[in-house]
Amino acid sequence: MPKNSYLEMYAIGWDAGSWLCSGRSQDALVAISVSGKGIKPIGKPFVGRLSVGKHARSVQKILTLLRVQVKKAIPVVICVDAALGLPLKAQRLFNHRYLRQTFVPPPERNHLDNTFLFRVTDRFIAKRFGVKPLSVIGDRMGNPSSKALAAVSSLARRHGSHCVVLPFNIKWRDIAYPKYCLARYSLHIIETYPAAAKQSQSFASMRFLDGRRIANVGRGDLADAWRCAAMAVCYGKTIGLTKFNQCPSVVMPVSNWRQVKQEGWIFCPTDGKLVI
Repeated sequence: MPKNSYLEMYAIGWDAGSWLCSGRSQDALVAISVSGKGIKPIGKPFVGRLSVGKHARSVQKILTLLRVQVKKAIPVVICVDAALGLPLKAQRLFNHRYLRQTFVPPPERNHLDNTFLFRVTDRFIAKRFGVKPLSVIGDRMGNPSSKALAAVSSLARRHGSHCVVLPFNIKWRDIAYPKYCLARYSLHIIETYPAAAKQSQSFASMRFLDGRRIANVGRGDLADAWRCAAMAVCYGKTIGLTKFNQCPSVVMPVSNWRQVKQEGWIFCPTDGKLVI
């Protein structure tokens, strides 16, 4: 693959709301410009109801929503706070696969051990950071997750082979050698969990060019959107999209690959606290 010549990238953070969100909890989106010099907010944050049919037709539509003027072609990473996949056993359950296969009930000793409710990545996050991600099924997160998935699907269809939705449409070698395999895409879409990212000291210490720290973005939907955008920056650094290095790398899903590829992966910093 040719050497990556990009000097900057755009990082978009999206805290996904429900299909008909309104009031206190809505969609929140922000954009960050990333270069070797640093990171800075650009455009205008959006808080409101994102329309999948209107706003998620292309990356350009989202950037226009955020009032970001694009003057040249640079890579974009969209990081979403919403589950982009279901546990593999839940998929089989909903597709009635167990009518034809042996059914083994989940263990009932621990809520997180229920493999019909939680994914491999959910258990990894809980062990690494001491926080339990919300379950699409058990915590009624299906509304914002289905909306996020619809938007991601729309973007993936629009941008075709230029778009990668990790880890669903890639191979293991892409994850094992990201700087050689993933940097060729112009649109990257990943999932994160801001509550876990906050446990990372190096993540919290990330600074904008004006001196503000990610640790001080506050609370609420908009604050989580900023954390999502910051995680997109960390991902960009990890796979070589940007020369900016004042941030942690992310944990890539190299283990349990066959299952993770079908369930999805929560991207998180490498320096989380290990909970025994």
